[in-house]
Amino acid sequence: MNKSTIFLFLFMTPFLGFGIWMGSEAVKTIKKVEAAQSWTETPAEVKSCVLSSYRGSKGSRTYCVKGQFAYTVNSKKYHSFQVTFYSDGNDNMGNFHQRIFHQLESARLSKKTLPCWVNPENPDEAVLIRELRPEMIGFNLLFVVFFGGAAIGIMSGVVFSASGKRPINGKVRMRHSGVHRALLLSGVIVFAAALWVNWKALVLTGGNIASIWYLALALIPGLVLIGYGLFNWLRFAKFGVSELMISPSIIRLRDRINATVLIPRIVQGDFKGVLTCTHLYTTGSGKHRNTRRDSVWSEEMMSGGSPAGEQLTQVNFRFELRGGHVTEERGSDSYYWRLLVTSDLPGVDYKAEFDIMVVS
Repeated sequence: MNKSTIFLFLFMTPFLGFGIWMGSEAVKTIKKVEAAQSWTETPAEVKSCVLSSYRGSKGSRTYCVKGQFAYTVNSKKYHSFQVTFYSDGNDNMGNFHQRIFHQLESARLSKKTLPCWVNPENPDEAVLIRELRPEMIGFNLLFVVFFGGAAIGIMSGVVFSASGKRPINGKVRMRHSGVHRALLLSGVIVFAAALWVNWKALVLTGGNIASIWYLALALIPGLVLIGYGLFNWLRFAKFGVSELMISPSIIRLRDRINATVLIPRIVQGDFKGVLTCTHLYTTGSGKHRNTRRDSVWSEEMMSGGSPAGEQLTQVNFRFELRGGHVTEERGSDSYYWRLLVTSDLPGVDYKAEFDIMVVS
């Protein structure tokens, strides 16, 4: 595992951790609401209630309803501060807190009782409002999908699609050879998480689709990843993993090189090879930071594939490196060489990309 791979794993770990944490918070809330559905309904007297508010630095205001209520179980009086399962922090998602506050305050002033829900196995545990808030679950799910899902996809992509810039046994493996596995893995995880949340929300809201329809949108990223993963799997199944043999083994600027692509299938067609030197660099800083890729030098040529065995096609290219820059990896200011080979074929087209090292 090289330094850039280690750095990428370290960089994506907080995103994965944050996605997992947001997902665990959603699961805990769903589990609480689900458990409370079997608790015992008991009359409760609202002792106090308050709608706390907080104005953020950008002027937006968030709310949280808090209070205390009393209830009796087996002739013993209990008090609880758990008005809802969302009283641990302020938010401005909808009007939930304002609505609950007015409901509680009206009951308190009129001295009317409200139903609370008591854990029959632990009468000290009770909640006044046990409803699920789909908007909060959807908010959590957003971070699960885009933070956790992206992190899983990128990290698994590195594991499954590792390709070396330096030849092994004289051959360079194509880039992203296992990207279909990474896409399918992240897609299945994201889709399964979103599907579970949608199912639980549908059950806990009594089948009220109108109140949770937007949660179904979280299914789309997973389906897109699965679909793209299946497309790449079809390409992998059709063409396998291509390799590149290149000579001379040590490539320098101004060299004439022979590049031979080995496809572990019989493929008939014309192939286009594009060898490019790219300058990757970063401009600006902070919010104005921008990463750019400029082509420094490029050459294109066509070649036909020829059988080199029962299940092997060989495609030959000849390039002369008349320009460009030596390969350099300097973080935000790097140069790299890649050979892109494509062919328009019936069904899934052929596409393979290879890293090439050019030294001084």
